[in-house]
Amino acid sequence: TNPKASKNDLSSNYIPTFFIQTRGWGAAEADYYFSLLLNDDYIPDLHVGRLPCTSTEEVERVVNKLIHYESNPITGLWQNEILVIAGFEDTFKYQSESLVRSHIPHHMNFKRLYIDRDSEGQMYFGNTDTLVHDWNAGKLWINFMGHGGGAVWADRSLFTREDVADLTNTDALSFVTSMTCFTGGFANNNGLGEVALKDNDAGAIGWYGSSGVGWIINDYLLVQSLFKVAMNHDITLGEAIDLTRMLYFGAPNGYDDLKPSMLFQYNFLGDPSLRLAKAAPDTNFQLDKSVYTPTGNIVLECSAAFEGEWRYQVVGPSNVLIIDETAHLNIGPGNDLVIPLPADRANGLYRFSYTTQNSADENIRSGVRTFSINENWFEVTEMTEPVLPEQVYDFPTHFHSATTPDSIRLSIWGDYTETSILTLDAQNNWRKLSGLMINSVWQTIYYRYTAFLNGSIIANSNTYQLPLSQHENLALLDVKWGSVGNEVGLIVTVFNSAAEAIPNIVFHVSDSSQSGVNNFTKPFSGASSGTADYLIPMQRPPDSLHVTVTINSQLTEEMADNSKTAMVVPDAFQILPGVGLTFSGSST
Repeated sequence: TNPKASKNDLSSNYIPTFFIQTRGWGAAEADYYFSLLLNDDYIPDLHVGRLPCTSTEEVERVVNKLIHYESNPITGLWQNEILVIAGFEDTFKYQSESLVRSHIPHHMNFKRLYIDRDSEGQMYFGNTDTLVHDWNAGKLWINFMGHGGGAVWADRSLFTREDVADLTNTDALSFVTSMTCFTGGFANNNGLGEVALKDNDAGAIGWYGSSGVGWIINDYLLVQSLFKVAMNHDITLGEAIDLTRMLYFGAPNGYDDLKPSMLFQYNFLGDPSLRLAKAAPDTNFQLDKSVYTPTGNIVLECSAAFEGEWRYQVVGPSNVLIIDETAHLNIGPGNDLVIPLPADRANGLYRFSYTTQNSADENIRSGVRTFSINENWFEVTEMTEPVLPEQVYDFPTHFHSATTPDSIRLSIWGDYTETSILTLDAQNNWRKLSGLMINSVWQTIYYRYTAFLNGSIIANSNTYQLPLSQHENLALLDVKWGSVGNEVGLIVTVFNSAAEAIPNIVFHVSDSSQSGVNNFTKPFSGASSGTADYLIPMQRPPDSLHVTVTINSQLTEEMADNSKTAMVVPDAFQILPGVGLTFSGSST
């Protein structure tokens, strides 16, 4: 993919390299351009990946890696493991901790590799040898937050393209998100990502990285939603990457002037139709209780026989990894498995995450169980799919405590504010009795729970954000008299919050002033995302016109903003057909 290669060279640029001018830092390779078939917005019309090969041998190697990964997988506990790497600056460690705490799905087993000065001598510190060892042991996913230089993860020269030759994970290939500068470039055949993909039978199965200058905050914002999108949904990597691109681009954070550059300069090197070889959910092991005493051990109840390998982790308050064990397990149904906890355990919320490989079928499964030591807590199942307009949501939660609270208060704020007392149902879940009907114009809704006993607060939940659909709403903003080209009539301004055009919008116009305008409907071919003006051709009335315009579509949406009444005073009129123009504006 070298753009300077000669036409007859084997390394000719068969797939052109498109460059964009990034924000402040020059040109960068941008395959995202090829996904924008309509060229009228930043929304991808197809999912694009690149196999950055310049020879038959490289093509064969990468294709064989893809076939082996999908068709002949070597199963193992690695399929539920992620390596989280932070560069030298403290910011990268804080970002990585945030990913582990809030964004990487908690059923995944994780390992940290930090290289900052404060981590030296600590359990998370590592170097190049540590990274190569962990990579070769097998990781489903590797994430790097730090500085890069094209052919290197640059912090302390942690990993270079020469180190790729030391990788031997042929049967446990990793998807890599390299949130740094330049490692996703491919025009000069020496970027770290393309070397990890094509120069070794081991290494990476896919690489998501930037071909330009990375931006510390925006690199983090771009990747933070990718983990849950890719791991919690049955979608391809191309679908997951493009969905999180749009989530990043539409989010009210980061630096808006950088977002177009970020969309284009981050490239996916690999097959966009690939699905990660991730573990399936497991339901075999359940905790015997959700709140333990400061001196007790946790007990897992087994519902079905199991023999095989398993790895489990116990993560305590402040995201501290307390236990990380791998062992062979043989247990029958109805038996209990006791997991001893350290004597110096702190009060607070814990999670038990595990991965199993059954000897009988080699299937890989994973699960996570939450519990606390001497502390009340809320169990909230966050919505993974957007809540649609006019859908009623009742904010369910389960409260774990040794005693039942007197009441639980729900606080909602953002584009809508309400405080209400929840009701306990037959399944011991607390819900908003009447539910809340979602309004299509809302963009941000936050909520939190508070438990009371004898008039005192005994627990507060975290703050959660309700995912709201921005795909199905039309709003009529303005009605006025005007002209477009040779036509005159009503100019109707419509706002479409969807990511794509909505076909077959019907405009219904009624004349409430009885000035001679008949009621009628007129279909339009579509309304693009954003705000657009539409002309409804009309003969000029003798004086003012009192009209009501209503828009309709086949969407399930909020209808309160779909109608508008206005008094318009015509200031233009249609030239008569005999003068040379018809009513439609075409020449006679």
